[in-house]
Amino acid sequence: MAEYLEKMIQGSPDFELLVPKSLALLVFRYHPQDREYTQTELNEINKKLHAALAARGDIILTQTVLPAENGEEGTFCIRFSLGNARTEKRDVEQGWDLVVRLAHEVAR
Repeated sequence: MAEYLEKMIQGSPDFELLVPKSLALLVFRYHPQDREYTQTELNEINKKLHAALAARGDIILTQTVLPAENGEEGTFCIRFSLGNARTEKRDVEQGWDLVVRLAHEVAR
């Protein structure tokens, strides 16, 4: 399932994987391509997206901050873990569709 989600993220122009897939964990962020964004703006958009997802209660995604190599502001990321053996393709599709929909809503 992780490979399937990885391909969906890679196929979404407004999202980017930030570290290589690790077993069933994918680390990504929303990065709209409509204009140039600062690191601070992208972090704020992704914090809003994570908060919107967390507020729903029907999907639980974690977050982390990847440190910057140059000592500047780190990168706020969302983590999608597929650790349940009973997870099906439709579960992944529904979860990813929700992420995409909410991302577009918070970016308005």
